[in-house]
Amino acid sequence: SNLHRQALYRRSDLGKSKVQVAKQRLSELNPWVDVVVHEHALRRYADLEKLQGADLIMDCTDRFAARANIAAICKELQIPHAYASVSGTDGQLSLFYPAGPCFRCVFQNLPTGGVIQSCDQGGVMGVSPQMIGAMQAQVAIDYLLSTRPVKTERAKLRLISTQSFGMYELDLKKSLVCHLCNPNLRDESRDIEDSRKQIDGLLDKSRIEPFPIPISIEEVKERLNHGWLPSIIDVRRPDERKQGYIKNSIHRESTQVLNQLENTDNQTLKAQDPELYQSLFLKDILVYCARGPRAEKVARALHNTRQKLNLSESLNSGCTNKNAIYELVGGYSMWSR
Repeated sequence: SNLHRQALYRRSDLGKSKVQVAKQRLSELNPWVDVVVHEHALRRYADLEKLQGADLIMDCTDRFAARANIAAICKELQIPHAYASVSGTDGQLSLFYPAGPCFRCVFQNLPTGGVIQSCDQGGVMGVSPQMIGAMQAQVAIDYLLSTRPVKTERAKLRLISTQSFGMYELDLKKSLVCHLCNPNLRDESRDIEDSRKQIDGLLDKSRIEPFPIPISIEEVKERLNHGWLPSIIDVRRPDERKQGYIKNSIHRESTQVLNQLENTDNQTLKAQDPELYQSLFLKDILVYCARGPRAEKVARALHNTRQKLNLSESLNSGCTNKNAIYELVGGYSMWSR
């Protein structure tokens, strides 16, 4: 249904790997370009070596969790980061330099699922993503052909209307509470000291990594075959689960678990849902829904809850949970295929 806004793909490509089709199309356009494909969901730490030495990273994703992941990788590797997004007929565009403000300086608290509508929910003019994408490509070309001032601290966020052709530029500055630009905010001893004053109130959100890890079906199956035993949570509706589910998964409807995590304190959660509470401490967690959006929202809520629970526990025991929370890319609809 979205082929009208994707320049590289045709109806005959349905069911094929997007990256493989992209490589084929680009090679047809220019056979002298060497295209290297990595066909899996980007993992923040596991893929650092593959991206080391890149001149520029372009974020062409459509989820805030993925964008935050890319921003963290670019900051860690000190690589410029070209960001673009579009909704309806409006777009955003920026080039973040390693020494300057970053994506997380602008979006300190990422919107939770449902706050920002997807293209399928809110609609998008078919030509708008191609217009913003072309502008992002121009930004990348300008940078690659320039003297590449990686030490510059300047950055602008361009707000673009593809309908009126209006453009507004915002000058950006580093945020004092951005944990990517201020590594000292991640100092564990300082976190614990500050948290003693806040433990009964709201936690400092700048110290919480607010996104789960996207993981592909291929990687999940490979890990399961090698003995991985995560707590698998199905957050679909009961009628959806009746049509099939991943083996050994527990069922918690998304609205139910989100309400639990938002309105329940630690002790009540432990009493009401001991299985979920234990999963937060003892295991990796894999969350899935039909296609992805609900899983992302629940995984992020679980991640934030785990941070709060771990912070409380660490004050008493000095222990910090190192397990990860994953969201299944493509959801059960892709898994069932």
